Amino acid sequence: AAWWTSHQGIYHLTTKGRTSWCGFTQEIMRQASAAGRLQKAAPTVTGIPATEYPTPAQRPVNSCLDTNLLATTFHVAIPEWEAA
Repeated sequence: AAWWTSHQGIYHLTTKGRTSWCGFTQEIMRQASAAGRLQKAAPTVTGIPATEYPTPAQRPVNSCLDTNLLATTFHVAIPEWEAA
């Protein structure tokens, strides 16, 4: 049998850690400011609950992907999202 037949399944690939769109934006502003890429002070980013941002689709409360199967099966070192 081919090597891939024993490795079939659904593998999620994303970075380690968890954040929200707000946290992601805050980190972008922090890194841009630290790198001197902003002409002014970094703007203040304030999060809101998903319930206050109407979308046509219903969103899950927690939609983080689990990368453990990929990491353990293929011995992949997955970086933290802030570093990536």
